Amino acid sequence: MNVHNDSARDDPVAPALYMLAHSSILKDSMNNEQLSNSHTQHGDHSPHLDEVGAPKPITGSDSMSAWEKRYASTQRLWSEDVNELLPEFAAPLAPGRALDIGCGEGTDLLYLLERGWQVVGVDFSATAIARFLDGAHRIGAADRATGLVGDARALHIEGLFDLVTIFFVHGNKDGSGVDLGALISEQASRLKPGGIILVNVHTVNPPWHRNGGRTYTAAQILDSLRSTGMLTQDWTIQVAEERWEDVPASKDHEAGKRSNAVVVLRSPDM
Repeated sequence: MNVHNDSARDDPVAPALYMLAHSSILKDSMNNEQLSNSHTQHGDHSPHLDEVGAPKPITGSDSMSAWEKRYASTQRLWSEDVNELLPEFAAPLAPGRALDIGCGEGTDLLYLLERGWQVVGVDFSATAIARFLDGAHRIGAADRATGLVGDARALHIEGLFDLVTIFFVHGNKDGSGVDLGALISEQASRLKPGGIILVNVHTVNPPWHRNGGRTYTAAQILDSLRSTGMLTQDWTIQVAEERWEDVPASKDHEAGKRSNAVVVLRSPDM
């Protein structure tokens, strides 16, 4: 599965909040006026860009602003390949409301928009959210797209969702940064009865992978969800496994293999 451009993803960073793939950090200098300009550039029917102020840093503001700088320094940070879990697990669902935590430039959300979904994307980077909203406007789906800039754990997000996705959101190896189990539990509370949450994170990285993110097995994720009290017997575990993928060679590294944990959960019915 080539969800992203590994040559970009494997650059060394010093993350306080390590969010691989579809995630980033709020630009410290971004203010309400700038965000308002981003909102209005598409006209009256633009998607909504909400700014709630810089979230409280999880461990430090330097690395948070570094993520925004990464987005701002290039026209495209990640590839435009859709996460393969969406065609597998979301395509069979009737279009509804979807929430993507750490949505980055919105590739996965655009896939859902093209299939009739209403979507909300959350990311720390205003640049990433602006690119997502531009994409929604480009495909004529601006009225069904909402972009939120900030920390998903602190944001007020209205309504419940049929689908929540958390793709490649990682804490740090030293235990700092995001608590993935707690994050999943918090976002799972946003599901409608019978809603689906999709989680996809790295389990084993190739030897040349230089990022300092923590890796997870599917069993570890389930254990963490049980410890939070979220994963009761009323939940349905549809998938909990590791999947191996080939990582093609690039100018920066040789070919290799990577294993990713896939967890798919269905919330209890009424």
